[in-house]
Amino acid sequence: MWSATDDVAVLGYEVQVRSGSGAWTRAYVGSAVSHTLSLPLGHVGIRARATDAAGNVSAWRTTTRSTVVTDVTAAATRSRSGSWVADTARPTAWSGTRYVTTAVGQRLTIQTNGRTVAIVAQRGASGGRVAVLVDGAQVAVVDLASRGTRDRRVVWSAAWSTRAVRTLEIRTLDSTGADTVWLDAILTRR
Repeated sequence: MWSATDDVAVLGYEVQVRSGSGAWTRAYVGSAVSHTLSLPLGHVGIRARATDAAGNVSAWRTTTRSTVVTDVTAAATRSRSGSWVADTARPTAWSGTRYVTTAVGQRLTIQTNGRTVAIVAQRGASGGRVAVLVDGAQVAVVDLASRGTRDRRVVWSAAWSTRAVRTLEIRTLDSTGADTVWLDAILTRR
């Protein structure tokens, strides 16, 4: 989400992203003040600028905190229990691979050191429910059921005032008649 004010009128915005210290690439141009972005894995920079009715273009405004996109299938970032399966059949998964399970009581654990964290998953007609735990305490139950299939959705997020190492656990729950859980990525802002 972004915003700008001007004594004439703001007509539009341009948003760019970059992976690590690579080149900036255009991710959005238009008049909306928010837009869903497809971000690459790893450290990501995001910047935006506005254009007014007179054609003046503002300076770039770059995010001050780094954004990290973690693929939940990366071995270094997680531990898992039970019957999670690495699935490459759905090309809309964040990195081309996601973890899928239909069993109750399965756990996937990730450590993060950010101030903001978000879970990205697929919603669908057979979507199950998961409990989200932070440092061992349950903080939410997320229902992944949806009438239609919706890929790459932020299904849960949290923000803290300080940066610290936290353990995020995703645990599958009993969901009669709808029991599939598809996990894509974890987004972290430092």
